[in-house]
Amino acid sequence: MTRVVALVLALFVVSLLGALGSDPAEKVYASQNGSVSQSPHAQAGDSVAGKEFWNWYECAHCHGLYGQGGYGPDLAGLGLTFDQFKRQVRQPWGAMLRWSEHQLSDKELTNIYAFLTSLPRVATPGVAPPGVPLDISNRRVGENNIGRPSRVTAPPNAPLGQRYAINLAGCAQCHGPEQRSSREELGSRTHPRYNGRDLAQLVKDATGFTGSEEAVNWEYFKACVYEHEKLIPDARMGSYSRARLPEPVVREIYNFALALGTRARLVNTLAPGVRSGDTVSYTLTVTNLGKTYGV
Repeated sequence: MTRVVALVLALFVVSLLGALGSDPAEKVYASQNGSVSQSPHAQAGDSVAGKEFWNWYECAHCHGLYGQGGYGPDLAGLGLTFDQFKRQVRQPWGAMLRWSEHQLSDKELTNIYAFLTSLPRVATPGVAPPGVPLDISNRRVGENNIGRPSRVTAPPNAPLGQRYAINLAGCAQCHGPEQRSSREELGSRTHPRYNGRDLAQLVKDATGFTGSEEAVNWEYFKACVYEHEKLIPDARMGSYSRARLPEPVVREIYNFALALGTRARLVNTLAPGVRSGDTVSYTLTVTNLGKTYGV
């Protein structure tokens, strides 16, 4: 009888190790206790697809690669119901942005929920489980490689707008502590997602507003904050609540970004090499996508 029990245990261990493969995160998770029981929604979701979407959609920038928390709260294994989880995404409280079903479908939410509920609770919120990589090579990160760590903090002597952007609104988690990508949008005034339109035309089409360059820049920035889906429907960014992120705060963030100066988007293309004898020549073409107002 003892040999039978030992054999069964040995087979179980071998099958468990085979299932874990070489993923160090999964090995650590398997050694921890405290993961929540799987709800019907979690069972219906695809946790592998949820993990991929979690990283691609940049949820990890605020909540951590393993749901351990950072700027946003820890979500790994907390045992929220799917309805609670969905409500927070569609009608969030606190400083979190909201995402519509067009931007983030219920099916995708179900997969993310399955991924989060498959994880164990973290021992210390904001700290990744020991033994796991702090990042993964194929994760899409922000303009300033933000996401490592999962919380960016502003120094006490930082300008007020920067402190608002980093500590209050969490803008730096994706756009960087110096609002790099936001300043690039204002400086370039064009983007492939604008479908050939100048920033001024984009604002006019989305909001009906026309005016001076400074006024259009402000309307664009404000629309990005409060009506991002309306401005750029296929963008990943959600929209803030005016009640929780008042316009005077957004204006301070905008003023901080402008004070640093706008940036033009540069695109580079490297042509295939041309061999001549023992040497190979390459042609690098750099295009400045910066536009003047109204062009």
